[in-house]
Parts: sequence; structure tokens; C-alpha cells
Amino acid sequence: MVRTDPNRPAPPTQLRRAIEGERQVWLGLLRGLTRRPDIPNGAEGFTHHRALAPVRWTGAALLVLEVGVVHLLVPAGPVRTVLLITGLYGLAWLAGYLLGAGPVRPHLVTGDRVVLRCGLTTDIVVPLDTVAQVRAHRSARTGLATVQLEGDVLSLVDNGGTSMELVLTRPLTVPGPRGRAVRVTAVRAWVDEPGAMVAAITSRGAPSGRATEPDATPRPAG
Repeated sequence: MVRTDPNRPAPPTQLRRAIEGERQVWLGLLRGLTRRPDIPNGAEGFTHHRALAPVRWTGAALLVLEVGVVHLLVPAGPVRTVLLITGLYGLAWLAGYLLGAGPVRPHLVTGDRVVLRCGLTTDIVVPLDTVAQVRAHRSARTGLATVQLEGDVLSLVDNGGTSMELVLTRPLTVPGPRGRAVRVTAVRAWVDEPGAMVAAITSRGAPSGRATEPDATPRPAG
């Protein structure tokens, strides 16, 4: 998992990221099947997957249908067996990915930090004492990348944008696009219930900002 020390980060190599991502797929499947999201004791979890979950799981259902159709159309024998095993593996992997990148890896608020998560491996750790302001704010983004950098603002994108913003008291070095270390003064993320997460953060002493109207102008991916 890509975790950060706010002072001296050490982003892993692409190979290590790939290995960790594969591990998170199967861990996500296990956690999803046993209904054990990755929320440490004393932390509050806030989901960020629900907006697009119906679309993503519809795609998974179509893959189930495809595996069944192939199994019926291909004559019995080694080829059908190989296709069935490959299809079932793909289904398990996709389920693990959808679970691991979504419901079992929520954003976290603990006694001393905020952890914003994206995908299988990216964790942006923001100490609470570096939060100058937190607010619910909808900002539209373009592009397919889920981790985007614009200037010194990092965005963790889902559902076409972000819904919460953390403004920092000082620059932090965190994992940016493709895992590269970047220095940022604000972090934005999609949260299903931004108001609840803002309340949890401010209840631990972080200053709150006024919730603002959505920024409907899509911004390009960084």
C-alpha cells in the first residue's frame, strides 16, 4: 500500500506498485466476502464508491453472462475447461478489484490524521495539525485519471470530480500521478457524504470552511 510519511516519502517502484495492487485485489475480495472493511480501531470510515457502483457492478454482471455463454457454446473438452477457469479467475479478480478499490478501502479520519484513499494502493495521509481548512466543495474534473495534479492541488477523482477539499497550512509531499512524489498545498477527494466527513474532521479540531456551490466547469486532468 502506498503510504506516506508527510516529511520523507519513499514512493515504491512501478513493479512494487503492481505487486501491491495484485495483493490488494485478493485482500479486497477476502475483506468484501467477510464484510470486514479496512477501518482501524478508533477510526471513522467514509465511502467514496457508491456513485458509480451500479455501473461498475453491471459491467461485472455482463462478464458473468459472457462466461456462461462461452461455457455453453464451446464443446466439452480441454478448451472449454481452460476458458472456464480463465473466466472464473477474471470474475474473481474483477470482484476483488471493485471491492478493494471501493467499499473495503474507505477514507479514514483518526485522532491525528486524515487518510484519503484512491484505487487499490494510493493513500494520502494528511496530519490534522496541517489542515488549515476543510470544506464540502464539488469540483468537476475531466480525463480518466483518478489521481490528478493541477499546480499544487492534488485531486482524487471519482464520479467526474471531487466533493471535499482540504487546504493545508504547509506543503506536504504525497504520492501523485503514477505514484510520483509531489508537493501540494491542498488535496481534494470524492466522498459520498462530504458533509459527514467534514464534520468528523472539524470535531477533531480542524478549522472548517463554508460549503460552496459546485464548480461545474470541468478542469483538465493534470
